[in-house]
Amino acid sequence: MTWNDLANETFLVRHGGTGPQVHDHIVLRFAGRWPPPNILRFAVERGTLLAMVAQGFGVTLLGAASQLSHTVGVVLLPITDEPEPVAFSAIWSPYDQSQTLHNLLDLARCMGESARSAPVALPR
Repeated sequence: MTWNDLANETFLVRHGGTGPQVHDHIVLRFAGRWPPPNILRFAVERGTLLAMVAQGFGVTLLGAASQLSHTVGVVLLPITDEPEPVAFSAIWSPYDQSQTLHNLLDLARCMGESARSAPVALPR
């Protein structure tokens, strides 16, 4: 999948969570190369957004970690011409020394080293 392949797609993006960053990333990739993208924003959770993709309402961008869970009716494909990794940030309390947090941070570091682009979710 390339950005050119996505030029005529409708992008579904959440209002909350990573939605604003995903929106800005799509706009940045299309700037000066294709007509402005069709982006629809919804006040829904991630699962609902993926259900909308499965129903054929559009496509969305996801973090590489999304490849670890399966969503019926959705296929995840990498964007092969993505020039740089999509930025991701997390905030946690400096007082949290839990093993769960350390596992999450280890996973994020590992994925950051191996991933170059976010996958795009398409209806199957």
